Amino acid sequence: MECTRSKTEYNENFSLSFIRKGNFLYNTFRGSLDSYTGYVLVSKPGYEYTITHPAIAPDECTIISFSNAFYERLKEQFRIKESSFFNKADMQSLLLKLKPGTEYLHNELVSVLIKNNKTKLETDSRVMELLELVVCSITDHKIPLTIPVRLKKEHLVTIEKAKEYLAKNLSQDISLEDIAGHCYVSPFHFSRIFKTFTGYSPYQYLLQLRMKQAEVLYKPGFRWQILHSPAASIVLKIFLWHLKKNIR
Repeated sequence: MECTRSKTEYNENFSLSFIRKGNFLYNTFRGSLDSYTGYVLVSKPGYEYTITHPAIAPDECTIISFSNAFYERLKEQFRIKESSFFNKADMQSLLLKLKPGTEYLHNELVSVLIKNNKTKLETDSRVMELLELVVCSITDHKIPLTIPVRLKKEHLVTIEKAKEYLAKNLSQDISLEDIAGHCYVSPFHFSRIFKTFTGYSPYQYLLQLRMKQAEVLYKPGFRWQILHSPAASIVLKIFLWHLKKNIR
């Protein structure tokens, strides 16, 4: 497989890079991190890096960069100096697997930025919520499972298309055959590769997205007129059913 490697660059700020599409290797002197959809790359300031592109397809990432002053306050507030990642000078970056709920919040942030119809305060609040989820998950970090190169080459785009389809059809009664058909893969094969990449079955992943949507829609202060929409009605039913199940 032909690979291209970028020139050496310098990371000046603490940053979060949410990978939306594509596949690349983030290289530092400590090693390489195999980055693709479903992961966020956490990078500390003050280090050099290069990017290796194993495929021709372009990469798409949402990169959120924070000032160094903010980074210092962040370490104090979260007491993350005790974390092995933030405490080790020779550990420049970390690759974290995202939970479906965190992916949902990231997609919502991208959506509002593209539409440009939200206030600065609302956008900042969404960024802070994402940041808190990522930072808090660092202590639970596990080394990502290695996905075979051939499987990524053949089906990484399949997973990306499936996630887009699920995000756009949260309120619909969709079947495994619907998702697999959209991705041009057999239902059985799709179910297996989806769990290999995400760690969830398609149903579990969709349920996690719907639960996060319910949490966002119905938290205090939200505009309740949105309840008149069919999507909100379906999410409310799911939310109430899940709540009753947990109470029992």
